[in-house]
Amino acid sequence: MSVVQRASRNDAKKCAQFIYYSSQDMFDFVFGGLSTGPSDFLEYDFIRGKGFFGYRHLFVIKEDDEVVACLTLYQSKKAKSLSFFSLLSIFKAYSLREIFTVAKRCFVLKSVFKMPSKDSVYMANGYVDPAKRRPGYFSELVAYAEKIAHSFKASAIECDINVDNEVSLAVHRFLGFEEVSEQKVKIQNSLIKNVYRMRYCLRGPNE
Repeated sequence: MSVVQRASRNDAKKCAQFIYYSSQDMFDFVFGGLSTGPSDFLEYDFIRGKGFFGYRHLFVIKEDDEVVACLTLYQSKKAKSLSFFSLLSIFKAYSLREIFTVAKRCFVLKSVFKMPSKDSVYMANGYVDPAKRRPGYFSELVAYAEKIAHSFKASAIECDINVDNEVSLAVHRFLGFEEVSEQKVKIQNSLIKNVYRMRYCLRGPNE
């Protein structure tokens, strides 16, 4: 059994790479072609700590003191706060013209990424280093997410998976997640796919 721990600023380079790889097409769509590239922006927001990609919300597994797997976890009620702090990172990292570019690109994503359900814990940016991959790393991160969710008395864990990512869908179904909705792209783009909102219930509806 591996030890899951909260990330630190010292993990910035590796964690930013992993976050980028977890949703590469999306990050290329939003931050591609700008003065600060996707990985560099993610590293910047990671170090600042309070945004969606901040180290305060990222949990990692290490092997020989090197990050080999990561997962972002946060309470649904904190989503707006995280959004605000990542927005501040955007304002600090880009010119005014680039900020408008990012805003227009994010508008395209609006129909795909909905706010998490009330009383849930949301997980994202799950990634395991292919060079270090072994059975169990991701399931251990999800087990830790369940532990965190119980500590918050959350009703469920939620995440979003691209509809054509059959491997990830199969893994999540195996771990107990179910599809509850399909969130569709309203403005077609080759890099942005429809996603399934996946949900892992932690208690019954009457509990």
